[in-house]
Amino acid sequence: MTDSIDASVKYVTQPGRYHPTRRPSSCFASIADALALALEDGSMKQAIVARTDVGMGQGKLAAQVAHASLSAYEKADSQLRDQWKRGGQKKVVLKGESERQLHELAAIADSDGIPNAVVRDAGHTQLEPGTVTALAVGPAADDRVDRVTGELSLF
Repeated sequence: MTDSIDASVKYVTQPGRYHPTRRPSSCFASIADALALALEDGSMKQAIVARTDVGMGQGKLAAQVAHASLSAYEKADSQLRDQWKRGGQKKVVLKGESERQLHELAAIADSDGIPNAVVRDAGHTQLEPGTVTALAVGPAADDRVDRVTGELSLF
């Protein structure tokens, strides 16, 4: 809940977002309106877990994270996708220790009905073909994603 409120306050206080002389049709009429919107829609995110034990370069890492994000997004139903897009498509990239850990997290997400995707590298450049590189969990409500990935460190 606090994350939703913080995100809403940040949104309306960004330069150009809120001004007391603007008409409500072009921006939030007040911070209270922004908070109500956040509470109505709920805060959503996607967590992408990238392995730290396979030695990916920065470009490879970025590509694998992008593949995972898009793959999990495509597995989500249209209502979840639309809600996540309206909320700014919040993402976080986290450190994963091993292939086993990514599969365990994917199983937890599956059992909770959270869209997720495990990515395997094609093996054309840095890694062996089929190497598991990343897992995306969500989009889903923040608390649901946190139940799966909340113990992991930021990348």
